Amino acid sequence: MLIPVALLLAISLVAIGCPTPPPEEEVPPPPPEEEVLPPEEEVPPPEEEVPPPPPETTPGKFEILSHSMSRDKDGVPVVSIQAENTGGSIIGCVKVTVEFLDSAGEFLCSSSIFEYDVAPGQTYDFEIAAPPPLLQDGEPVYSYRQIADYKIEVQVVY
Repeated sequence: MLIPVALLLAISLVAIGCPTPPPEEEVPPPPPEEEVLPPEEEVPPPEEEVPPPPPETTPGKFEILSHSMSRDKDGVPVVSIQAENTGGSIIGCVKVTVEFLDSAGEFLCSSSIFEYDVAPGQTYDFEIAAPPPLLQDGEPVYSYRQIADYKIEVQVVY
């Protein structure tokens, strides 16, 4: 009986201690491909139109009606102002500032007042005087005589 040579060779390798090759690992099949969809276009939400507030809740507006500058008996410049809340609601706080200027329009000093709970349609009369001159090295920085003009600034604080 003839034994094939390959079989004899395999038997002799096992007999002398050659290891047998490891069995081939089974590779799992690849997962099925997912269908790729094109990205959805984002549609912005429609813009909501915000209606204007009714007239009774429109913000207060503090408007200067008239103003002038004079000097009191001591020569202190005083600015008289008449103003009105021309808006539709109460102004919680308004700040009125007068900047006093020299004949060249340069700032010398300022003074402010605050008015609270200014009702719509209400008219106010203010008098704002120049503050006492500041001293620098014991000398006044300006004199009341230098004040030749003024500028008014109104700020609705809340």
